Amino acid sequence: MENNEVEMNFEDKRYQSIQEAEKKILEMAKVQLTNSFESLKDKADDITKLFDDCIPTIPTNKPPIYTLVTVLNLLLKNEYSTFMDSRKSVCLNGNRLLEEMKSFNVEQVNFHCYSLLKGYFENVEDDVLNSAFVYEEIEKYGQIAIDLYEWIDSNFTIISVKYSEDIYDDEM
Repeated sequence: MENNEVEMNFEDKRYQSIQEAEKKILEMAKVQLTNSFESLKDKADDITKLFDDCIPTIPTNKPPIYTLVTVLNLLLKNEYSTFMDSRKSVCLNGNRLLEEMKSFNVEQVNFHCYSLLKGYFENVEDDVLNSAFVYEEIEKYGQIAIDLYEWIDSNFTIISVKYSEDIYDDEM
């Protein structure tokens, strides 16, 4: 019986440690989310210009911004779309995007959307779905692009914790 008790105690401690780590990760992501949005909230015209300067066809002159626009639409609307469809929707202009970001509820992101987003953020043997959509490429376009990327990344972190909890709960 002692071995079972030790095993249970170990599993309880492991689960508790995971929960504590997830809580800290969520706290950091929420701070970054707030900071990113606060930095963007008065820059609607700059956001519009950033998007308008991107050629809407492939090959585009700014692949990271092209991808940024489509990933914003994926996150905010739970649908994968083209650059032009994204520009007609959540990325119509800076004001529209900021309204969408402000009213966004991360809990509404479904698992399918999370799975698609995962391909943009997680390495698979050091390859990502879109190599233009990495911080190092985004930062070349300035603080607005960085803040948008970090807002997406923070939401992705929160969603990742949500779905990792679901998987862990299924294992228990």
